[in-house]
Amino acid sequence: MAGYMKIQYRPTVMDVHRVLLDGGVHPSYCRRGIASALIAHALQAAVRQGYDRALLSVDSENATGAFGIFERAGFTATRRYVKWER
Repeated sequence: MAGYMKIQYRPTVMDVHRVLLDGGVHPSYCRRGIASALIAHALQAAVRQGYDRALLSVDSENATGAFGIFERAGFTATRRYVKWER
C-alpha cells in the first residue's frame, strides 16, 4: 500500500463543522503527489457531505511535512501544537 486517508466527520456543528483526517504515505512513495491526491479526494467527499467550510484538525508525527501539504492545498494554519517529550 502506497498511502491511505481516513475522514471522520463530526455530526454536530458547534462554531464550524469539524473534520478529522488521518492518513499517510509510505516513505518510498513520497514526493509523487499521492498525499495531495488523497487530500483532494477527501475534500471532494467532505463537500458532498455538506461540509463546504470546515475546521480541519491534523495530528501527525511528521507535522512539518503535513502542514506544508495542507498549506499547498489552500488551508491556512490557525494554530499549531507542538508535542514535547522527555
